[in-house]
Amino acid sequence: LMTSVKMMKAMMGAREAKKFEKEAKQELKKMLDAQKTDYDRRIAGYKRNKDACDEAAFKLMDFSADAKIQLEEFLATFNPDSDKQLELLVALGFVTAGEKHQQDMAQAMANGHYRECAQ
Repeated sequence: LMTSVKMMKAMMGAREAKKFEKEAKQELKKMLDAQKTDYDRRIAGYKRNKDACDEAAFKLMDFSADAKIQLEEFLATFNPDSDKQLELLVALGFVTAGEKHQQDMAQAMANGHYRECAQ
């Protein structure tokens, strides 16, 4: 934010840059407040449905279906490069299915695996 303000001062002048800084800080505060509200809502949702969420998460992690979480299963689930980690967050209610889909699409595009629009 401060880098942007410095650039704006150089381009617009001090008064306009000060106005820009004030507006940017207000927008940042709104965004952070919205994120906090969303975070609190997701935690409350997890707590309301804790048993069901935990059961879904356990089933997701128990690849071998032996009613135990093996070290390999745990590590595979919590590997940041694993699809299972995002699935776990969905099972726990911390990420929505729509958000997961968006991340999957962004990852596919980053990897060069995307469909071009038919024209």
